[in-house]
Amino acid sequence: SLVFTATQRIKDRNIYISAGILLGVFMSAILGYYTNNIAESFNGFGEEIFKIFVLSLTVTTIAITVIWMKDRSQKMRAELNAMGAEIVNNKLPKYSLLFMVTTLIFREGTEIVLFLYGIFTAQKLALINLVLGALTGAAFGAAIGVIIYRGLFRLVGGYIFKFTSILLILIAAGLAAEIANLLSAADIIYGYTDPIWDSSWLVANNSLLGQFLKVMIGYTDKPSSLQIIFYCTTLGIILLSEKIYQRLTA
Repeated sequence: SLVFTATQRIKDRNIYISAGILLGVFMSAILGYYTNNIAESFNGFGEEIFKIFVLSLTVTTIAITVIWMKDRSQKMRAELNAMGAEIVNNKLPKYSLLFMVTTLIFREGTEIVLFLYGIFTAQKLALINLVLGALTGAAFGAAIGVIIYRGLFRLVGGYIFKFTSILLILIAAGLAAEIANLLSAADIIYGYTDPIWDSSWLVANNSLLGQFLKVMIGYTDKPSSLQIIFYCTTLGIILLSEKIYQRLTA
């Protein structure tokens, strides 16, 4: 949406942008394919280690996204406006727009691949549920894109980013708790595995609400102290890093 907004004066921009989107999606699909192949090759031999690596990478990616999300759109809009002006003035070739869109889509596609694979690995979702969730998210993303393009972002933009940031932080903390489980299962960390409480009488893991909360906030009805430590530590690190980043860039 930001690209379309910034390049309205460029002739044939739809061709270059569409080609960039297709290339970026194709490259992201290749990444997803090989991620799955690598995961399958680890079955029976260090599978937990690979899952720990993927989940750690996913948590890190989410944390980085949350930290710089707030001023991301403003900086990107300024860069795109400058680039659009240079293309109109013949200072840059039009295929630079193709390259830029491909890079943007592939970068975001990489985050999506890691995010979906991390959720799939940690929460053991059925494939149909993962696909439905992804399509629902894509629909919301498209709606937000229309809002941005129509110039309504100033009215709702702050709320969108605030809500998304909170949600991503909770998801990252939940994935960190799953890392704690895998570290314990792989005998890398010993102890701290006894349940702190049992809330299965209220919301069981296998209930519909329990499954929803597990994906969204990392809920488990019998959390161990190790899971609580990883969960709270991840929350603290992301929130503290966000504050530090805001002060450094203020």
